[in-house]
Amino acid sequence: MSKQTKEEKALLQQQKANVYRDRKRRLFYVDSKNDKYYRLSPQDEGFLYLYDSKILLAMLPITISVLVNFNLLFVFAISFILYIGVEIYYLYKRKDLNEASVLPETVMEQMMSEQVLKARRTDLFLKFSMVILIIMLMVSEVIENKIALNAFNTTTAGIYLILAFTLYIAVDLWRSYYRNQKLIKQIKE
Repeated sequence: MSKQTKEEKALLQQQKANVYRDRKRRLFYVDSKNDKYYRLSPQDEGFLYLYDSKILLAMLPITISVLVNFNLLFVFAISFILYIGVEIYYLYKRKDLNEASVLPETVMEQMMSEQVLKARRTDLFLKFSMVILIIMLMVSEVIENKIALNAFNTTTAGIYLILAFTLYIAVDLWRSYYRNQKLIKQIKE
């Protein structure tokens, strides 16, 4: 395994978030869910990294709550608001971006490079593993405290909502992981 320089690592981190540079150093963003391409100005780049890390931001309060023992309904509300807030901020900022009709060939090459796809696969798998770990922590919380799930109170409501929320995120991450895995297989063939 070769050692990567700081610049190569930063470039790979940028590409994992679907932000690419062409030969003229122009920035492009590829919205893989909507199959749209955007030309970015340098100041627009930051919110895309925030959007890429929205799952980590949303899962942070849940993880902390298991360690510190907060009210789970309150924690769910914070996590859900963070997740939806970042999503709304992304949609708000995306409407101001310049849509590109064609991607430069260098961007297409970078986007479909095996190194970038494998790095994105690893990133998606780590996020998926974190979500599964949180689901396991919530289930262990139920077992450890012998919470009567048929009795409805704020703790059980918080657990139900957190489990539903993390399952939704896990399914979304799994679909992205599977789509990325298909691209890697196509490249290898």
